[in-house]
Amino acid sequence: MEPSMEPSYKTRDPRGWCGDPTRGAAMGRGSIGVPLDGEQSDFDGELTLRYIHIDQGGYDPNGTYFGFCEHQPIYWFASDDGEIDGTLRAHCGNGDDGREDAEAQVLAMYPKARFRKFVDLDTFFAAYIECALWSSMDSADDSGGEPLDANYNDSDLAPEAMAELRKEADAFASEEVVAALIMGRESRAGHDFWLTRNGHGCGFWDGGWPKEAGKILSARSKTYSEVDIYVGDDGKLYV
Repeated sequence: MEPSMEPSYKTRDPRGWCGDPTRGAAMGRGSIGVPLDGEQSDFDGELTLRYIHIDQGGYDPNGTYFGFCEHQPIYWFASDDGEIDGTLRAHCGNGDDGREDAEAQVLAMYPKARFRKFVDLDTFFAAYIECALWSSMDSADDSGGEPLDANYNDSDLAPEAMAELRKEADAFASEEVVAALIMGRESRAGHDFWLTRNGHGCGFWDGGWPKEAGKILSARSKTYSEVDIYVGDDGKLYV
């Protein structure tokens, strides 16, 4: 299953402070076609709703600064024609990616809208790498050292390691049976794929997914062998 490629979150990238990246990062992202507080739109088409990964420094994948808040993830919503484009902060608890709250906020503005159905491979992969770095150690001392995410991020992955990790993540999330089960929960699924394939103490099977879905996703994860991330002599991360 291929994800929808339109619209793209990069289309309205602010590209730095007042449009100039040499002056620093943009602070947030402007919106268009969004009703004023308390008002509603008559829009009755499809909207893309996508979780936007914010790193520990508070930046999105485009380098725009939103600030990091663990329980208030950023979601982006947009229409195919680009006439609607906005972001919001969803509210969530432990183990919840905030999507239900994000959908409710969007429908409060656009009660006639429908959400585009697609597997967001970028969101899945961002969560997959985040979990990989969080759960892997740098082996800097006899005790195992520190978690990789203490000193490394995805930019430290060697190109060949990034390509291999992306290839397997996309292959798993694009399987028809998997895609049908993780659609709309790609962030949670990315974390659980890494944990399950590598035999950690939690994952698809531990109750966070409907029982039958958890069984299927666990079984599909186990068709992928365990993978380790390590620090090379050049300071890059390899698998």
